[in-house]
Amino acid sequence: MMYRGLALLVFLGIAARAECDVKTKTEPNTKATIYSAHNDPICLFSGAPPAEVRYEVLGRVVATKRTYGSVDELSAPMIREAQKLGADALMFFEVGQRFKGPLPWSITSPSGVGTAIKVLPESPKLDCIQAGGKFDVTTESNAQPSAPPQVSLNPTQTLAGLPEDKSASARREKYADLERLKKMLDEGTLTQEEFDKEKAKLLD
Repeated sequence: MMYRGLALLVFLGIAARAECDVKTKTEPNTKATIYSAHNDPICLFSGAPPAEVRYEVLGRVVATKRTYGSVDELSAPMIREAQKLGADALMFFEVGQRFKGPLPWSITSPSGVGTAIKVLPESPKLDCIQAGGKFDVTTESNAQPSAPPQVSLNPTQTLAGLPEDKSASARREKYADLERLKKMLDEGTLTQEEFDKEKAKLLD
């Protein structure tokens, strides 16, 4: 009986320390406006939001776990860091297992990255789900709002925000998006890999 109680205490201790083992780092955009921190939900985009959404890049959020574990443990700390910046969303949000250490002793541990953004007042209001994003349902502070703000999307637009036809307007928007991605690459808010991925999507 004593051993069973001791095992339970050890398990609870490991569970409590799981998130403590996650190390987060925020690389703020020094040229960005300073916004107040909040506890509102953060929308998660695997890529960039639709082109009609105008936003400001606030910085880059990185999370790693020193030991093995689940990638689900990274979402909550990364969301809190974005909330501290006053962000509305994390774009290019990606979590996964990565190898650490020299071979043959390398191990896999969870790693995550995302770019924190603030939707500008002149932009249409962001409907996370309709815009192709998601909320992290495992994080209580990031639960989907009961009545999210609606954004009017043109039904002829694709998820990437470009009209399906190849009109002159679509080409202008595509060129503007490429310029924006290049600027983010130069500022260091995007890695070369992220830039190449989004560029390929635009040119597809």
